[in-house]
Amino acid sequence: MQKNCSDKFKDIRLQTRLWSCRGLSLYGKITIIKSLFFPKMFYVFSILPTSGDFIKQLNTIIFKFLWKGPDKIALQAAINNLEFGGLNVTDIETLIKASRLAWIGKLFNNGSLPWKAYCNHLL
Repeated sequence: MQKNCSDKFKDIRLQTRLWSCRGLSLYGKITIIKSLFFPKMFYVFSILPTSGDFIKQLNTIIFKFLWKGPDKIALQAAINNLEFGGLNVTDIETLIKASRLAWIGKLFNNGSLPWKAYCNHLL
């Protein structure tokens, strides 16, 4: 897991340096986070087992980019919807759990795929 994440973290740090000098608004930064940073880690986190340290490290990188330093508001406040006073930032841990749960539905759908046969063999 360490090898899979270290390259992605380096890439995200590089992207944060590139985007931080552009003078984006807070909502512009959130759009960059959701569209560029999360997809880089999403596949790795949804397939491989993840520790809380990797999620914490990614949150640190993202919120440092968002606030240009230490956090201005708590993580839980930032992930709230706009109508509840939050910034509508996607919660990484919830995103990972949801993507893993989506595999259950794919497993029980009709159709025969090689990965389904392998999973059924394991079960």
